[in-house]
Amino acid sequence: MKIGNFAIEEILRAIGQDSSDNILYTVDQLQSASIEISADPTEITDKNGSVIRTIYRTKTGTFSSQSALLHPSLLNVSSGTDMEIAAADNLIKMPKIVTVNAGGTLDISDAKEGTVHVIGVYNNGANGKTLQQGTEAVVDETFALVDGKITVPAAGEDAPAMYVVKYDRDVDDGLKLMNRSDKFPTTQQLTLQCAYVDPCEDDLALCYVYFPSFMPDPNMTINLDAETQELDFNGILQTSFCGTERVLYVIYFPATDTVQTGTTLTCDVGVVDGSVSLFETPVSDLQDGLAVTDNAITGTLKYLDAGPIADYWGAGNFMALEFANIPVEATSVRVGMDPSQGSGLVEIIDDPDKNGVFKVTSTTQKFVVVVSDGTTSERTEYDLSGLTLLNA
Repeated sequence: MKIGNFAIEEILRAIGQDSSDNILYTVDQLQSASIEISADPTEITDKNGSVIRTIYRTKTGTFSSQSALLHPSLLNVSSGTDMEIAAADNLIKMPKIVTVNAGGTLDISDAKEGTVHVIGVYNNGANGKTLQQGTEAVVDETFALVDGKITVPAAGEDAPAMYVVKYDRDVDDGLKLMNRSDKFPTTQQLTLQCAYVDPCEDDLALCYVYFPSFMPDPNMTINLDAETQELDFNGILQTSFCGTERVLYVIYFPATDTVQTGTTLTCDVGVVDGSVSLFETPVSDLQDGLAVTDNAITGTLKYLDAGPIADYWGAGNFMALEFANIPVEATSVRVGMDPSQGSGLVEIIDDPDKNGVFKVTSTTQKFVVVVSDGTTSERTEYDLSGLTLLNA
């Protein structure tokens, strides 16, 4: 095997392992990744201060990346705290917040005793008084809690229009992620499965980047809105003090591992009918004359500035697509925009409807479909230069 010029196209998957080779996690949304190696020089100068020799004694390295989506395993690894999984024999106390209209009754039989708190909210968003538990519901004073059911005061001219109820309950199905100030990440092994291309070859091939001693960075920013869901995943490349080789990273190029580029692992991309509603929005409000021909999507995308879709993703242009004829051997089908606004490629293999709504911010973007059978993957790109994006 001979390799000359090559370009790494994307990270397909990352796997973290402990020192005993046990798998800690695997993620498939890493992007914008880079390895930086630096060395500290020692300069030898003559009596006039001229550098006559530079000696490098050690190297240091860092790995930087972003996950296009939040992932519990990455949050867990960066925090250095174990993830806790709720089960019937491992109940986890969790909060719950619900709202109830004035005069309404709500079943909160799962509430832990002494944890129920109620506050009124007026139509203009102003807060009312915090209510105390009592035997009857009285405006600005008490709420009633009888046999696991809570009753809040009735509506009135000077009374809140709704009430917010917060309480704790024990959960037997769920996750608990915690970041403690006295816990930090531990050293692990990190392996990246990457797709790379040789400019003189037609097919994508696989290479593996291996960090034998990777220390995740505990610094993180968790974005809590859909527009910016990227999560930084960075770390330091360490060397083993006790080992015989001071390895920062290794890149493996197996000649037999390729990304399938034939026609087996593909699926059909089509347009959702205009009479269908997705996310409570008629598809006809999103697009007009949309068509998928070969590897190009053409048509007009209307401007949407109201409704659930615009509320979640922000006003803009959206297209509704559906996917069919997925190969039976496929274990993963990921679809989305490239570049995306942060959602990356979305897994649809378990989606019963096999459709979705995608925000288009520029006709220079590509719509991407990646189908995998667990061993090989095929990536198909659709050109969007033939779309017309209407303005507000």
